[in-house]
Amino acid sequence: MKRLLPVLIIAVAILIIACYFIPIKQEKQVFIANTFQNIINTVSVPNNWLKWNQEAMAAWQKDSAHCEITRDSAQHIFTIALQDGKNIKVTQLNALLYQVECLTTKQTTAIFGFTIVPFVGNNQQQSQHNSRIAYAYTGNLFYYLLPFLAPQSFADKTMEDLRTYMESNLRFYGYEITLKQTTDTIFVTQNESCKSENVFNKLPTLFNNLQNFAQKKQLSVTGLKNVAYTFINNDSVYVVAGINVNKLVEGEFVTNIMQFPPTQILAVGHFEGLYKNRLALYKAMQAYLTDHQLQLIGACYEQYLSPLPTNENDSIKIDLCYPLRQY
Repeated sequence: MKRLLPVLIIAVAILIIACYFIPIKQEKQVFIANTFQNIINTVSVPNNWLKWNQEAMAAWQKDSAHCEITRDSAQHIFTIALQDGKNIKVTQLNALLYQVECLTTKQTTAIFGFTIVPFVGNNQQQSQHNSRIAYAYTGNLFYYLLPFLAPQSFADKTMEDLRTYMESNLRFYGYEITLKQTTDTIFVTQNESCKSENVFNKLPTLFNNLQNFAQKKQLSVTGLKNVAYTFINNDSVYVVAGINVNKLVEGEFVTNIMQFPPTQILAVGHFEGLYKNRLALYKAMQAYLTDHQLQLIGACYEQYLSPLPTNENDSIKIDLCYPLRQY
């Protein structure tokens, strides 16, 4: 038995070494909570790889002049130059099938293929907001049998980069967007139509009127200043100013009372920057609502976390709130 033990140890060692050199096809899948079309647009447009692929992002941030993207439209190929002679080459084999290669000046160091498949799952109720990516690459038998020892493959890293980008509202839409239940349900509002350039003068007057109404009715103001805009034409706007109060009372001629149900859900996008640039958040929120198949039950409104603006170049901090239909 003692004589057989060294032989067994040597045999096992040889078998382990042999497994390292035996190729085996690895097939995996990853679920991504985003729309089928958004995923296609993200992987098919070369410049979009600079937004989500970590190696491409790092190369671009380090030296954008040398991080070039070359295209061969006839062959449906684009190549992203990274650092130290390294490149990522992407070949679109058909509308949904891609081959990705990691290249150096001397050789191909890694290669894999993937395809995008619509899928219902991953706790998403709508098929339009969930897709599956199936991908395959060649690994070795050793890591297949002992996956806990395997380093992250080029394919796994690339797919994880894509998933984390597509599922981050901040990275994909450009803003922090969340769904939350409202905490302030009762609004006192006043509205007025005016020229767009007069909005900054009208807002303080409207909110002073609302504060006076709250004092007259012995109401406690519980929330922040809220403003909703409806553009009438190129130079006029319909403005609704609102404050949150602690109880329902009768409105007056120019002052209205409205109430959300206590379980009202809001889609909320956060913005910090110049007042004139906030419209980009409106565009992002529209894309988010469409992608998630969410429907409104009322007008969206800006909730001011900073003082009201006095001109278009004032810095502001707001939450843009969309009351959603609940099923």
